[in-house]
Amino acid sequence: MLALVGVLFAAASAFGQSGGGAAADEVDGVFLAKGDGHGHAGEIVSRFRTDDVPIYCVVQLRESSKATVKMQLSAVKVPGVAAEKPIITSSYTLKEGEDRVTFNGRPQGDWLAGEYRIEIFVNEKSRRKVDFEIYAVERTPPEKNDSVSAAPVKRSARQRTKGSKQ
Repeated sequence: MLALVGVLFAAASAFGQSGGGAAADEVDGVFLAKGDGHGHAGEIVSRFRTDDVPIYCVVQLRESSKATVKMQLSAVKVPGVAAEKPIITSSYTLKEGEDRVTFNGRPQGDWLAGEYRIEIFVNEKSRRKVDFEIYAVERTPPEKNDSVSAAPVKRSARQRTKGSKQ
């Protein structure tokens, strides 16, 4: 649970096409993605590994508007975490000409394996729910080196112990 307490979600806007007000269902799509290694959303996926840090959630509106988009991350079935209780909520108010919001989040360390849900709200109305899984990464322990290598140790005069010849 401590790994999720430190999750930080940030929202950043991406410039979109200009247009009028939002439609009845403003959301064109919600995409989850791994990071590209350069601080941006990369490959679109539906499952993540526990070491996929950060995770991105991209919300694409049908047209630009000054809407407030809110993302709420909840654990659905994660050992040690209360089910359906929001873990993180983050929002961003779009500016004129914007039609996309990118949220990203990272825990302290790795994610806890389990089932999660992201719910997207536009102007306080629930518009989309996306369920996804974070699965455990099997890690192989480093191979033991059973061979022992010894080299003679040279002692300086000061390192010689009592009783040793000088």
